[in-house]
Amino acid sequence: MTTKDSEAFEIEIDFSIHGQQLKTGLIGDGLAIWLTDKHLQRGDVFGMQSDYNGLGIFIDTYRNGQRIKGQHKNFPYVSIQPNNGQYGKYDKNTDGAASEIGGCSLHRVYNMRSGDGLSRLRIYYIKKTNYLSIDFDVSGTGKEFQNCFTSENNNNINLPSNPYLGLSAETGDLYHQVDIFKIKATSLKDATSGESIESIDKIIDLVESDRSSGIENDGSNSANKDNSNEDINERRRRRINRRNQRVEGRKSKSHQKRVTKRLKEMNENSFGDERGPIGWIINKLWIALKFTFYISLFSVFGYIVYVGLRVYKDNKRKNNTRGLL
Repeated sequence: MTTKDSEAFEIEIDFSIHGQQLKTGLIGDGLAIWLTDKHLQRGDVFGMQSDYNGLGIFIDTYRNGQRIKGQHKNFPYVSIQPNNGQYGKYDKNTDGAASEIGGCSLHRVYNMRSGDGLSRLRIYYIKKTNYLSIDFDVSGTGKEFQNCFTSENNNNINLPSNPYLGLSAETGDLYHQVDIFKIKATSLKDATSGESIESIDKIIDLVESDRSSGIENDGSNSANKDNSNEDINERRRRRINRRNQRVEGRKSKSHQKRVTKRLKEMNENSFGDERGPIGWIINKLWIALKFTFYISLFSVFGYIVYVGLRVYKDNKRKNNTRGLL
């Protein structure tokens, strides 16, 4: 975006995160949307460098950290993460709990199968008032947006003058699919003056105006739109299915080993044994058995010592017995 266009803008992204790993809970980390001052290099934060300058919107589908008392975060979770170039500010082990300025749980954004449905992200930004609004529509229709985060006059939200829009995804040792279907960035300008919009009230007026014009045109264009949308959706489904077939064909034993390793690590962290709850029970039984064995051994040893002392005292008493002459 140019400096002028970035003073007020709207971004819409249609995407889908899907995979059958939801059955086991072992799914990838999710999707990140970046608004930064430059093209990012590869790194360990959703696949990108951690010392970015700008804003990250992380759709996190896998919990890395433990639940924090007092915080009610259900995953998938959207985390709003600003950064001013500080290395390692985002802590992956806690899912960025200390560095986020807001977020929300995003139910039903992870689909069991491809083609189950798209999700839509909408971002509004006004530089003059540092206004930022992030909405999601997990139905993908554009009619069921729910607000995730809204802030105004927040000094933590300071986007670069010429923000670079980027997307990345990371899976760790696991995998899922992330499909991007549409990215649309629109500069928000006043229709009369041509200047960038400076308040949220103007955005509301624009939305209401678009909604009204859409209703007027529905009567004449609804049939053509329906047919066009059906064709687009059908091509989209075929493309996703072909991609999924290729992905399934690339599965290997090494992937299964990584999944098994991740599962063992989870069991080790939760139960102290890579075998999970069964291993925990076996360990407890083994400890009880060893304890019983040592107690029994100690008791036998004590009894032997006791008998030995009794025999020793009896023999000594006999040797000290004296008769009369």
